[in-house]
Amino acid sequence: MIVGSPLQRGEREWIMSYRLLRAFLILLLCFGIFLSTRVTALAASADIQLSSSVGAPTSSIVVTGSNFQQGEKVIISFDALKAGSTTTDSTGAFKKDITVPANALPGNHSVDATGQTSGLSASATFLVRTNWPMSGYNQARTRYNHLENVINPTNASTLVVDWTAQTGDSIESSPAVARGLAYVGSQDGYLYAFNASNGTLAWRAFVGTAISSSPAVAGDVVYVGAGRAGAGNGRLYAFNASTGRLIWSSAAGIAILLSSPVVADGLVYINSLSNPPSTLYAFNAATGALVWTASEGEDTSPAIANGLLYINNSSSRTLDALNASTGALVWSSSIGDFTITSPAVANGIVYIGSDDQNLYAFNATTGTLIWSQPIGISVTSPAIANGIVYMGAANTNLSAFNAATGALVWSQPVGSGAVSSPAVANGVVYVCSFEHDLYALDATNGTQLAKLATGGIGIIHHSSPAVANGVVYIGSEDHNLYAFHLPGTTP
Repeated sequence: MIVGSPLQRGEREWIMSYRLLRAFLILLLCFGIFLSTRVTALAASADIQLSSSVGAPTSSIVVTGSNFQQGEKVIISFDALKAGSTTTDSTGAFKKDITVPANALPGNHSVDATGQTSGLSASATFLVRTNWPMSGYNQARTRYNHLENVINPTNASTLVVDWTAQTGDSIESSPAVARGLAYVGSQDGYLYAFNASNGTLAWRAFVGTAISSSPAVAGDVVYVGAGRAGAGNGRLYAFNASTGRLIWSSAAGIAILLSSPVVADGLVYINSLSNPPSTLYAFNAATGALVWTASEGEDTSPAIANGLLYINNSSSRTLDALNASTGALVWSSSIGDFTITSPAVANGIVYIGSDDQNLYAFNATTGTLIWSQPIGISVTSPAIANGIVYMGAANTNLSAFNAATGALVWSQPVGSGAVSSPAVANGVVYVCSFEHDLYALDATNGTQLAKLATGGIGIIHHSSPAVANGVVYIGSEDHNLYAFHLPGTTP
């Protein structure tokens, strides 16, 4: 029995209802906070890892995800553009291969993974780089950076000096660009590593004698040859590529002047002046232990493709092909005369210039002559890109030939002659002249796109251009390494 007036009974009932409603609302609010916290915690725990955080356009990377909802579809994007999709397993994990877009410019990019049911997402950063890790760009010495996507025939005319970095003497070494650094040797006896984006010195290592050889970067090691003619101090050096710490050095003949190292299958190869005239050395790349030697000609740079090592033998006036593992001679073909140029290999053909003023093309497997073409006096090595072989002559032009047939495609004057080996990237071919001007030409038709001055003071310019990450690097006899870029871009 309820005691009290009807008004009092109504007040009590209202108070009880209010308390129940308030308790319900408090419970609902707590549940909402819990649910929100739980979702936030789940979202924060979603994660992705990349198999590599640095690479070039078109490279393949594996994206591994965890803590997504089980059995849900996940969309993977590269800079907000879909790069792939997959479905998570029973633990909410996934693994998916994606390809870096060919048009991804050098710099940092975002890789994102988003669950289509849960809405969970995670991201990681990928750094795009288009390196030039050794003289000639690759083991085959094609001098063609097929990954470059910044400078092209439509904008090369606007190239300007981005920075210069000074060494203690002239630079005959050609630069290598990798790991965010530009490496180059100087006649002052130092190997230099400059920040590739601004030219500040990262480190330098002294070897005690002039460095004309061009460095080669493989993994976290940079290799370079050194030695002065007549001094009997030829050595191959291996340095930590990040710090410049000496890892090992090995004796290599009298002097290493023109030859630049190439690294393949755990071996590093270099040619050196010796007695007889030249010796080709193969060292263990990790330890510097000598593996084999072969008597060859002038100390020019070897090229490697499909297990064969190609080198000119100036003593016998031949191009020789050796087994890269053992040094055994596989074939030898006449090139008519002595030469200081190096071979280049592409699509089953090996190309080399000769002092008989011809460019030769041989079957890379058998040594059979395919064609030869007159080019004039050459002190440079060929470049090969997109079915065209480019060759400079010291007394005439830079010429382009059909790589399969030898037919002349175009020929263009570059000052009073080319004295550097050409470099090709993204439809542009670069070469340096006797006047120390760097020319940029349309690779298709030879049209001059730019003429860029360096500060050479002599008549010979051995350093050849390297093109990486939207920058053209070249050394000069005025002691400087030059970096040319497009205005408004940051390497």
